[in-house]
Amino acid sequence: MKKLYITLLLCLMFTTFGYSQQDLSARDRLFDNKEEVFIHYNSTFLVAGESLLYKLYSVDPNSGKLSNLSSIGYLELTSQDGEQIFLHKVSLKGGAGYGDFLIPSTVPSGAYKLLGYTRWMQNAGKGHFFSGDLVIINPYMEDQSNVIWLNDSVPGSNVTTLLQDPSGGNSIRKNKKFCLEVNNDVYGRREKVTINLSKVGSGPVRGNFSVSVKKLENFLIPQPLTAESFHSTLEDSNWERNKNLVLPDLRGEILSGKVIARDKNVEAGGRTLIVSLPGKPFFVRLVKTATDGSFKLNLDKMDFGSRAFFQVLGDDREHFEIILDNAPAVEKQDIRFQEVKITNGMVELIRQRSIYNQVENSYVSVKQDSIDSQVKSIPFYGSLPEIYNLDEFTRFPTLQETFVEIIQLARVRRNRRGSSHFELTGSAGSQSLKPLLIVDGLILQDHEDFIHYDAGKVKSIGLQREKYYLGPEVFNGLMVVETINGDFYEYINHNFIKTKRIEILQPKKTYYQPVYGLKKQLYSRVPDYRLQLLWLPLLVVDGTTAEIEFYTSDVPGNYEITIEGFTEDGEAVSLQKVIEVQ
Repeated sequence: MKKLYITLLLCLMFTTFGYSQQDLSARDRLFDNKEEVFIHYNSTFLVAGESLLYKLYSVDPNSGKLSNLSSIGYLELTSQDGEQIFLHKVSLKGGAGYGDFLIPSTVPSGAYKLLGYTRWMQNAGKGHFFSGDLVIINPYMEDQSNVIWLNDSVPGSNVTTLLQDPSGGNSIRKNKKFCLEVNNDVYGRREKVTINLSKVGSGPVRGNFSVSVKKLENFLIPQPLTAESFHSTLEDSNWERNKNLVLPDLRGEILSGKVIARDKNVEAGGRTLIVSLPGKPFFVRLVKTATDGSFKLNLDKMDFGSRAFFQVLGDDREHFEIILDNAPAVEKQDIRFQEVKITNGMVELIRQRSIYNQVENSYVSVKQDSIDSQVKSIPFYGSLPEIYNLDEFTRFPTLQETFVEIIQLARVRRNRRGSSHFELTGSAGSQSLKPLLIVDGLILQDHEDFIHYDAGKVKSIGLQREKYYLGPEVFNGLMVVETINGDFYEYINHNFIKTKRIEILQPKKTYYQPVYGLKKQLYSRVPDYRLQLLWLPLLVVDGTTAEIEFYTSDVPGNYEITIEGFTEDGEAVSLQKVIEVQ
């Protein structure tokens, strides 16, 4: 199926304003593949210092199944004043991905919206994005102007909307085909809880789910959208089919823009554009512009740095301006925010919750989430046959001296115009061609930008003295430099280089869970004031049942177990059950 998507995209990739009948046919076929986003998040009410935990599901509204079309999802938190608190880029595998955000003390109290979408959904027209309510209370800020304070005697004096039932007990939301069971309804502190997810009747459970266990509030908070209620709206997923086609992030993020000639005597079409993303490893790609100067680039790998640098290749590079397209976004004019109403009776509950928060954060060194290790990408040039780690040699104050005394297979050469560049001695290529120079992932066309750099800040210099090809361009070898701090690009300031901030993908994590299986763990003096007992964003089930274990904390009260997700057959699953901790 993915090969079909790619074929259809290739038919449209270089189409501009006019469409042939064949182009329109490919366009219509591509629009048959729709997407809608559902977000399961841990709570609609958070206090500054707590974490928003979420999982983003991309769903095909035609089948109800998870979509494989987009490889990236976007999630943002916006305030009622229109301020974007954060924008996250989430890697989607099999139509799902997850992340988190620690609510900082700089975010004021008020009503917020959690918005989720994919780049492909920009073609659907207005209103095609996930929108969920979130109330944030920040007790550390004096300004509480976004909150309405009410007396306890005022009827309905709570955070507005329907909500969780704080009564607890054996409350459960059932599903006709799936069952959520626990080994008890009431637990002690630091006691193990076992959850079983099974299918009613015979047959295996196959699907992608997320699990949250969080303490219920003693007051009303906004009711979150469930996977089942979201699923019921998919039949009304009518796309307007935006005339200006926005391509999906099929194999990674798409970067696009246009090269404009400042000089009427030069053409922007057919130019070579250098794109560099510093990082470990770094990303370098050459892209040809279309006849109108436009370009598109696919970041097919996603473990690079947070900045991208664009420059036109050639001695006339200063005659061009590079304009980059904006990142995908949603129109927020029609978003409605609820009023946040707080009673005097809620103040003590929020204060106590804030104390729990501060204690937990003070022990973060022993309760850390672990970032899953990832296989790093191999550098595009492979391995370098010659690498000089300068700390292994006597260091010299200038790079000119360093190349004379240490790196004897390369030298600094001055041309007739008085400018200098590097030359690799003994290379097989023509000496009229310069080597490709890359410093901390940034291609330098003017070698003097590095020749006069502080030699004491250089970590290593690698050489490849054979003729080197990058795209359609030929270079007389390759020189790759790594500085000690990896920040050489901070020293470069040319008007022909365009910089764009790239949102880094959310890292894959294993979220902290204590284990109280031994006596010394059970009676540990490390306090456990967790209100979020479990967050399991990646529960892939392929069997008759799924068993999940976690431990309660030292905070008594009612806790809600929530399981959301979608089966392989396109069935939405929403299960809730309340347990009590005494």
